[in-house]
Amino acid sequence: LDGVMTAGSSILVEERGERMVVPRYDEPLLAAPSVIPNFEDFAAVLVDVRWPTAAAAALDGAREAGIPAVLDLDVGRKPVLEHLAGRADHIVASLAGARTLTGGTGPADCVEALAATYAATVVVTDGGNGAWVRPTGDDKTVHVPAFAVNAVVTNSAGDVSHGAYVVAIVEGMEPAEAVRFAS
Repeated sequence: LDGVMTAGSSILVEERGERMVVPRYDEPLLAAPSVIPNFEDFAAVLVDVRWPTAAAAALDGAREAGIPAVLDLDVGRKPVLEHLAGRADHIVASLAGARTLTGGTGPADCVEALAATYAATVVVTDGGNGAWVRPTGDDKTVHVPAFAVNAVVTNSAGDVSHGAYVVAIVEGMEPAEAVRFAS
């Protein structure tokens, strides 16, 4: 787009390795996508919260096509998170994102709050503490422990994990099994 600045992010990393990504977009980059693909050509859709209008269109298209509509729910403005979570049939949330949306403190209570609000399979991840999973319509939350690793750099680990989760769901794994596979 003429006259539009490229999106950019500042990444703040503290001594322990925890980081915060602060994206910046020119307003035209956040507009609705001009072309919507035929979602029946896909096995699943995975979106994050950084381009809300495109994410909403993709989640809606996936649900209409009868394929998994997976939301990578991380930190963001609460109204955006609410808007997208209601469109997903799988919500895979970081603990920070789940806290923003629910006001909960721990992963288990965040899973309960999300499952009570949205008709979706809910996963809340908490790094080295593992993930908590509740399939759609189930009343039981399952803890999937993390593997013990010596993490050096975790950049993109969540993105890879979310992609692997989607592959596992498409291949027919149950959600807790998919989370273990993704780990």
